Amino acid sequence: MNPTPSGRLFLIWREPLSRAQYPIGELSFDGDQYRFSYDTGALRVAERHGFSLTSLPLVAAFPERDETYTSTDLFSAVAHRLPDPRRPDYGKLLARLGLSRESHPFQILRKTRGRLATDELSFEETPTRTAEGLIIKCYVSGWRFYSGESVVKDLAIGDSVELERDQSNRFDPHAVKVCGPQNKMLGFIPVYDSAESAHALSTARRVSATITEINPPPLPSTDRLRIRIVIAPRPHAREKMVHPAFPWVTPRCSDGVVGVFRGRPAK
Repeated sequence: MNPTPSGRLFLIWREPLSRAQYPIGELSFDGDQYRFSYDTGALRVAERHGFSLTSLPLVAAFPERDETYTSTDLFSAVAHRLPDPRRPDYGKLLARLGLSRESHPFQILRKTRGRLATDELSFEETPTRTAEGLIIKCYVSGWRFYSGESVVKDLAIGDSVELERDQSNRFDPHAVKVCGPQNKMLGFIPVYDSAESAHALSTARRVSATITEINPPPLPSTDRLRIRIVIAPRPHAREKMVHPAFPWVTPRCSDGVVGVFRGRPAK
C-alpha cells in the first residue's frame, strides 16, 4: 500500500495576456486533513490585474479571503480538477506520470498540478527545507520560446543544468535562466520560485540543479522539463525565504517555516 503523502502546494493564477504568475493561495495536506487559505497580499495584486474570486468555479468554492478552509477529504472543487477515472486512458495517463490507480489523490494532484483547459489556475510545489538545504522542484517556464527542443535529445534525467541570473529581465526582477548543453537557453525558473535561487546566486551560495523529468508530447511544453534545485544552507544561519515579487505576502515553505520576502512588485 502506498504511504500517505503530505505537503503544501501553491495555487497559482496566470494572467492570460502577460502570463504573469501570482501565488494567490496555498493548499496543504498533513496526512489527515486538507487546509486551504488565500495569500491576501498576492490576491490583492492579482485582483488589480483582472483576477476575481467569483470568476472561476475553483476559487468561487472558497469565497472568504480571510478564512482557512479544512476538510478530511480533498475539497470537491479541487478533486474535480483531477483526471476522471472513467477515462479510457486513465491507467496509461497515471503510468506516464509515475502513478497508479492506488495513488493517493494528493499525489495525483501534485503530479497533474490540477490544471484544466478552461482556466489559468494550477497547483505548484512549494520549496522544502531538508538537511541538504532548500529544495525547489519546478517545471522550466517558457520552454517553447527558447532552444530546448533543439537539444532535448541530448538531455537525460540526472543531468545537471546551469542557472544564471538575468538582471535585465523586465518581467521578473529575480529572473533566473536555465541553460543546457552548449549553453543553450531552455527557459526560466518560475517567478514564484525564482527569488530563492537569484538570492543564492547573488550571494555566492552553492546552488545545483538537475533534471528529474523529460516529458515528450502529448504532454504540453509547460511540462517538458522538470528540475530539482538544491540551495545549500548558509553556515550557522537560519534560512529566510525570499519572495519573487510580493514583499507583503506571508509565505511558507513545506515545513511550515514563515519566511521574509524581499523585492518590489513587478511592473
